[in-house]
Amino acid sequence: MEIAGVELDNLELENIGSWPRRVRYGVIGIVLIALFVGAYYLNFVDQYAIIEKLQTEKVTLKMQFEKTQNEIANLEIYKIQVKKLQAELAKLSLQLPSNSEEAAFLEEISQLAALQGLEFRSIKPYPQQYKGFYIEQPVELIMRGDYHGLGNFVNDVSKKSRVITLHDLSIKTMEDKRKKEWSIHDLEITMMAKIYWVPK
Repeated sequence: MEIAGVELDNLELENIGSWPRRVRYGVIGIVLIALFVGAYYLNFVDQYAIIEKLQTEKVTLKMQFEKTQNEIANLEIYKIQVKKLQAELAKLSLQLPSNSEEAAFLEEISQLAALQGLEFRSIKPYPQQYKGFYIEQPVELIMRGDYHGLGNFVNDVSKKSRVITLHDLSIKTMEDKRKKEWSIHDLEITMMAKIYWVPK
């Protein structure tokens, strides 16, 4: 095979120095190009991957920095909000007694109901539930009375200084057996009352 007037079959690797100058420079050029391409792929491709990774990390760190900077800028506002929340918590904690006072609560509820013409059919305490820094005591109340008595009773409970919440209200009309008819003045009222206290 002949290229540019040089017979390639006559070239021997042991005598590279005697090869024609054009062929030697051509081989050296090819070797240099191959080395450059190899070095590029071995070195620069890895470098680009590292650069892309670092750029992604830079964006993430910039976002974290901006978030932290924003939090620092609003630190005084957060401190004021925390103080307000602590004051509110202290105020609410004062409304929570240091023990259940369940007997006193039930007596108080009974008196409020009686004042509004409601008659207790059943009072059923459920197991206490620990809720972190306070305890919740659910009590199921079943009463008999009318709408006005119920409304006044709920209003009276809402005015109490201690925290009492009412849940799951259910109202059924009772049959007046004397008149053999339904009466809106004779209702069976079921609700769940919850009292709260802070354990000692």
